[in-house]
Amino acid sequence: MAYSRGVPPYVKQDNIEHCWAAATESLSRVEPRLGGVVTQNDLVNAPWIQPHLNANQGLNMLEGFRTLTTHFGMHYQGLAAGVATPATFEAALQRSFIIVGYVVILGQASHIVLAHGVSSTFLKIMDPYRGYLSVPFTTVNQSPLRLGFYYP
Repeated sequence: MAYSRGVPPYVKQDNIEHCWAAATESLSRVEPRLGGVVTQNDLVNAPWIQPHLNANQGLNMLEGFRTLTTHFGMHYQGLAAGVATPATFEAALQRSFIIVGYVVILGQASHIVLAHGVSSTFLKIMDPYRGYLSVPFTTVNQSPLRLGFYYP
């Protein structure tokens, strides 16, 4: 099993807290259902997201992620740690690229990336901090996940 939507443009996050905005900007450059290009600056200054940002403009992973994805008309899905499978991601990638949020340090830090491909052992992502990566599913499943993607 292998599926790829193609490689989205790399968008480097403006600061350590803007991964969510950079991943969304990258998505906006390849996904017309977002309604056009949305820059990191547009996103961090948008009034509708302000209640979900910390003092450094980092996104709250619980309600903030849901607000971000549903604002742009995406389907939101939360997954418990250990339950994501390549088939889960392949089904979603058949519909669109996937914004993926995960916990780095419980209660302290999280990260958001843009998934663009999957194989039986790896998830292919555009990481706004580190570039293009293939992440093993053993790593992907170490954290609860938040997914945002479009239905056709």
